[in-house]
Amino acid sequence: MLDLKWKNLTDDQWDELEGNAGDTASFRWPRPNSSVNNNSPHHSTVWGESCVDVRHFDCIGFVNWCLSEVLSQPVHYGIGNFVAKSVGTAIQLPKAQLGDIVTIGADHIGFVSENRTVMEARDAVSGVVESPFSAARWTQCFRLPDSMWK
Repeated sequence: MLDLKWKNLTDDQWDELEGNAGDTASFRWPRPNSSVNNNSPHHSTVWGESCVDVRHFDCIGFVNWCLSEVLSQPVHYGIGNFVAKSVGTAIQLPKAQLGDIVTIGADHIGFVSENRTVMEARDAVSGVVESPFSAARWTQCFRLPDSMWK
């Protein structure tokens, strides 16, 4: 598993990530009480799919998911929010540090991780990968305000 210590995941979040995604029984959740289909034998269960070998993230979806997990609230940014500087402060690429967000124009986004690598959801074949940080590849860097993390 990738080293994601910087995300400050709770024990419950780690358990969920490390759980057996191949066990479809673990993807059953109680459905909130509803008057719809109460006569159905399946009205009280929501079924989900196994996530084994399924790549669910695009690049901004990955960034939003990570931020949502760390901030414990939904985050729905677009890459354009960063490029337009409505989220975060622009930082010079050589000064990028752990947790900063890097973009390639308005087309791609990732997180600077430990050892100046980048965590990014690259494509459906590669999924989430850790790649070398290169100022030749990434065009902009943004730092989120400290107030977001409190």
